[in-house]
Amino acid sequence: MPLRFRSVLTFSLLAATSFGACSACGSAPPPPVVQVAAPLHFLVTFGARSAMPDGLTAEETTRVARHVTVELLGPNGEVLEASATNEQGRVEFAADNAAASIRVTAHIQTSSTDVATTSDPLGAHPHSETRSLVTLRLAPVRDGATILHFDDTSSQMAGALHITDALLRGSNALERWTGRGLPPFFTYWGRGITVEWSFYRGEVPEGSGRYALELLGGPTGEQHVTDTDEHDEGIILHELGHYVMDRLAGNSSIAGRHPPGSLVDPGVAWEEGRATWFAMAVLAEEEPTREPFYRDTVGIIPTGSTRINEDVEHPGLPRGLGSERSVAGVLWDLTDGPREGSETSPMDRDDDGVALGSAAVLDAMSTLSQEPGAYVSLPGFMQFLVRTNRLTREQAAAMLQASGEDAVLLPPDDTSIWPLDIALDAPVQGNVDGRTDPSPSGAPAKPDNGIDAVRVYRFALAEAQRVRIQLDITGSGGRGDRTDLDLELRNTRADLLQRNADYAPHPSIEAPLEAGHYIVIVRDGGAGNRAQFTLTVRSEHPPAPATPARRRRRR
Repeated sequence: MPLRFRSVLTFSLLAATSFGACSACGSAPPPPVVQVAAPLHFLVTFGARSAMPDGLTAEETTRVARHVTVELLGPNGEVLEASATNEQGRVEFAADNAAASIRVTAHIQTSSTDVATTSDPLGAHPHSETRSLVTLRLAPVRDGATILHFDDTSSQMAGALHITDALLRGSNALERWTGRGLPPFFTYWGRGITVEWSFYRGEVPEGSGRYALELLGGPTGEQHVTDTDEHDEGIILHELGHYVMDRLAGNSSIAGRHPPGSLVDPGVAWEEGRATWFAMAVLAEEEPTREPFYRDTVGIIPTGSTRINEDVEHPGLPRGLGSERSVAGVLWDLTDGPREGSETSPMDRDDDGVALGSAAVLDAMSTLSQEPGAYVSLPGFMQFLVRTNRLTREQAAAMLQASGEDAVLLPPDDTSIWPLDIALDAPVQGNVDGRTDPSPSGAPAKPDNGIDAVRVYRFALAEAQRVRIQLDITGSGGRGDRTDLDLELRNTRADLLQRNADYAPHPSIEAPLEAGHYIVIVRDGGAGNRAQFTLTVRSEHPPAPATPARRRRRR
């Protein structure tokens, strides 16, 4: 039923002093107390924009805010009752209390999901907005419920609710596919607050068991012409995809920027491409006929545009090893198409002949990540699908050919083409080129994480021991002749264990390590270098306490 006031006289007297500052005391009075009849019914809604090829829609679509926290407050802000909206965005307060206002918070807690959208980097202050019950007396009513609507033009709350709802949808899809939920997490976002970029931040604070995303909010008051991500559902779910993979399916990314049109380290391409695949898979399950366009908008129509507007079914160039477009496109081809017993299968628009489904693809990723030494790129994933009979080699080859992908993505046997496996005390030769532009692989030069600027190797230890990793550079190893190369030791989750970034021709790393697999990276020192090298991993006993890992954030 609509909000009902028990005493019209009480309401009128209180309303007379409920707005503006008190002229006699110079301070604002508390909200008026309104005696209300129980039960109170509310419907919480928000305005959502949609990502289009030329920016976000100017017109907002009204959506219900599901499972968000709603509190009935007293005159001093004390919580009289706390509840949450249901799947239809409705909430009821049964008690008969003297109440002054109602507060909606962008925080969802269900049996399997705990997610909030916050205005601080540690997740302590979820976005919230309070409405006076006096002002709600004039609010519209739908099916007996007073509507609490947050529009995107006048309030950041609409953006916070949209983010939180999109993350709920992604979490629900994950639970349907895997039967598993995620540890608690939050998104740090706000206009004029988060102005750097959107990325997955990992565990925040470290050791808390709570994880964080950060989404671009853009400058205050410039939403019509700047990049903000609160309504870009593909971007929101892409960052959630990083969190999902980190928790369920490992990590092989050294991170860094990955602009469209680049060829990057294959581990970076794998993580970025499969995060995009996750986003598209979630959206397609909700709308199977939806065209799988991954969009990052800038501004609102008619002054808007897109930074990214890519058809995952028909990826653009470049393609092949190191292309996140190829990763997203191949994973999409593995997923889409009709499957018996499924009514939510994404539509297949290129007749690639394979339709494993989202759950099966994600299960394969998770299973592969549990294998000893797993440090995955797209070719390694394709090898795994064939080796475990999830796909025949003929099916895989035909699918790649139908979508115009490079045959290198399906190696002829089970030998890893990335990373390259090396034995102890067996020198290997290689080269790094972050200077030549275009790069030897054909894409723009990218010294920080380009496919030609980074070389990745894997070695195994049967027992705990001390190792010495020796890099011998042909050149000075310095800036003068542009042969500056860095040497890194990482674990198979890409966590940095040690780095040697000295300007020297023979940098090395010594480390006591437990039995297991490890990753060695030789990379451009960062300013655009080109050099040949010899790499040797030598065994040196006895063992000593292992080196702890240092985590990093992933964009």
